[in-house]
Amino acid sequence: MGYTGMVVSVLALGAGLGEGIDAVARSQASAGSWVILGVAVSLIIFEVCVVFWGPSGGSALALQAVIQAALFSTFLYAALAHNRGHGYFSSEKALYQHPQTTPEEARALTASYEAKKELDGGHFDRALRLFDEAIRLNPKNAADYRYRGDAYKKLGQIERAISDYSQAIQLAPTEALYYVDRGNAYDDLGKSRRAIEDYDAAIRIDQKDAGTYYNRALAYNKLGQHERAIEDYSHAIQLDPNYVQAYENRGWTYQALGKTKQAQTDFDKAKKLRAAR
Repeated sequence: MGYTGMVVSVLALGAGLGEGIDAVARSQASAGSWVILGVAVSLIIFEVCVVFWGPSGGSALALQAVIQAALFSTFLYAALAHNRGHGYFSSEKALYQHPQTTPEEARALTASYEAKKELDGGHFDRALRLFDEAIRLNPKNAADYRYRGDAYKKLGQIERAISDYSQAIQLAPTEALYYVDRGNAYDDLGKSRRAIEDYDAAIRIDQKDAGTYYNRALAYNKLGQHERAIEDYSHAIQLDPNYVQAYENRGWTYQALGKTKQAQTDFDKAKKLRAAR
């Protein structure tokens, strides 16, 4: 029974995987609906197990089948929902697409995917052309504007990057990262006060991102507001105790204020963290 039971368990696993893939391919039902469907299929397996192996052995084996099928359906549906929320599908070139996706949106997804690959590969001009195409086909995807802004920034076209970050914010006003991106671009232009406004907005949305406090601290330092910079470096360190750059820059800020003891403590901590890497 051990070998046969293993075969049935593998078949059950395959059934659950099939359910999940179908959910990814069609993805119109709710997550709860797919779990129910997965369990329903598993109950059929349950009955087969009971018939062939009896109520005792069959029940134990079938319970495992039910759990496996339901978990696979839920896991894959959740993965799809996460990726769709960020404007991209995890499968290559959006092979599985929502049935209501228009041909233009489908081409836009493909262009977005290719553009992101070019951006990650450092081919910024090619990335720009592809993001232009994606945005032409679907002008409502905030992520495309954000990534095109990144490409412009890499090419030194900061004003155009800011324009794209602003468009991304208009489409997704609760996405903290877009404010951080625009703040960084303003800071690159020497507009530290304007950058701080964006960092403030990002922190109102997400108070747990250490990097945003660190960036705001850098902007405060540029304005000579060292005490406020120290507060932000300290907040960043509180959120991420291994934030080497925050220790180093807080140390330099302490030194600028003549607080050499605190500065040395931060330098020592940063050195220790770097050595541990």
